[in-house]
Amino acid sequence: CCTPLSSSAMAAPPDLPIDFTPDQTDTMWNDKTWLSAFPLNASTCLDYFAWSPFYDRRCNNERARAQRLSLDVLVSETGIEYSLLHAHEPRLYILEKRHRDSPTHTRTLAAYYILDGNVYQAPTLYSLLSARVLHSLHHLRDAFSAVHPHATLAP
Repeated sequence: CCTPLSSSAMAAPPDLPIDFTPDQTDTMWNDKTWLSAFPLNASTCLDYFAWSPFYDRRCNNERARAQRLSLDVLVSETGIEYSLLHAHEPRLYILEKRHRDSPTHTRTLAAYYILDGNVYQAPTLYSLLSARVLHSLHHLRDAFSAVHPHATLAP
């Protein structure tokens, strides 16, 4: 089931804009019942992902599923869609949430990955770089604090 790593992870309320993606990088989800009943592979990973709290039911994938249409019709639609970017079967699947503006133009909104049946939201490049910079600054501050007592200034 859904395992929030903190209590701040929540799905987007329905009154938010369709292209809003909440930060759920502290959430891991899996469904052992689904995994025991169906194989997880490149053909089924989007179906598995659709059960997760990361999936927005207002997306074009959901409308295509409800009408029993092939996901190939998503190219002609505009709006939010999910697609499989990469599969390293049987362990890793990388999915993308994107906004399709036209048949030839999409904007990536979020990335997700399924690793050994566990679904995660991938962190953004900004959050990764911010964490690295803050970590580096922490060590730099510690280094200056260690050197400061030994420094003498002469006129």
